[in-house]
Amino acid sequence: MFKFVAEVLIALIAVWIIFSVFTSMRSGYSNSVMCRIYGVIQVIPLPSNLKYMPTECFTSPKMETVVIEQTDANSVAAEIKDYLVKCWKEKSNEGKYGVTFECYEIFVKNVNSLITEADITNLLKTKGYCSSLPNNFLDKEKKDFDCGNLNKIYWSGNDLKGKEVTVVLRYEALHHRIEVTVAS
Repeated sequence: MFKFVAEVLIALIAVWIIFSVFTSMRSGYSNSVMCRIYGVIQVIPLPSNLKYMPTECFTSPKMETVVIEQTDANSVAAEIKDYLVKCWKEKSNEGKYGVTFECYEIFVKNVNSLITEADITNLLKTKGYCSSLPNNFLDKEKKDFDCGNLNKIYWSGNDLKGKEVTVVLRYEALHHRIEVTVAS
């Protein structure tokens, strides 16, 4: 019996070491499956110094609310582009985050002319973001676009125009993309 308990304990310690090495090699690690495995390890009767839980398993990006006061379509489009890039690069760790969450809820007071997915994608292309945040298919227009080799921005709802427009930027972990929902 003692031999069996010792073998199980050694196996658990070996698994813990493998997970620790794997986690240290991958920065920004936050896969929810791995966090659940670490959670199982936490309930095993081991000394507390052998129980390791990455800080990424405790944190989850917070949804932020933003109000855009400008009415100029170019300024509004530039701000939305900036929040798209922040959601992708900072909050979702360039699509590596393992949990779906809302990044930003953006309230636009008034937009004086139409802003489409093509306008935002043109800004991404102009600023050189197509390699890190590609958008090669325009969902509303149903046509190909020359901005990277993948479609990491999914656009649904309306285009931006008018008063009191709400834009929600959501990271969707299953498809590793940003979903943009526009409601007016």
